[in-house]
Amino acid sequence: ISTNSVGEVTTVATDSNLNQSNLSNDDFLKLLMAEMKYQDPTAPMDNSKMMEQTVQMSTIDANETNVQALKEMSSSFNQATMFNSISFIDKYVNIDDNSISLEDSRANFELHIPEDIAEGKISIINSLDEEVASLDISGTTDGNNTFIWDGKDSDFQRLSDGTYTIAVTAVNSSGQNISIEKGNYKIDAVDYSSGETILKSGNKNIAISDINQTW
Repeated sequence: ISTNSVGEVTTVATDSNLNQSNLSNDDFLKLLMAEMKYQDPTAPMDNSKMMEQTVQMSTIDANETNVQALKEMSSSFNQATMFNSISFIDKYVNIDDNSISLEDSRANFELHIPEDIAEGKISIINSLDEEVASLDISGTTDGNNTFIWDGKDSDFQRLSDGTYTIAVTAVNSSGQNISIEKGNYKIDAVDYSSGETILKSGNKNIAISDINQTW
């Protein structure tokens, strides 16, 4: 801080690297006290200026309080999310539609089979809603299963890469229909180790934000 011959404050030197937008309430208080210390006794600080600086300090203090409150709310929300995610265990969730992507004449996709299949098939359907191929899944056991389509139609001709849909028809050993859709998973664990809440179904990791429905 530098003064003229009568002690009037002319400048307040600060570190050139200091970002004024990040000044704390204590920083403003120190600056105010310095100005009062070096002010000209014959011309004390303008009351309006002091009021303006006081308001600035109050604003900074309020902002700091709001930031702290938001941090506490965020922490509470994360803890609540972690606790509530436990309720997904042993329930089913859906995270996708029935589309599959054929790339380089190969399509990999997963299905959760809720019970052993006696007889069943996966129909591959094109954009014209026509069944162009099918996969026999008779004898498939319950659990998460990965299926591979080689991109060939029912005449063993290769089809163009692109997006197709699937439809599953299956019955159990009693002849009852089994409801199976792509993207259905049974949740058997919840993982918090990464700092995020991840639902696990076998080796499949599922983010809560990707869930379309649960039951």
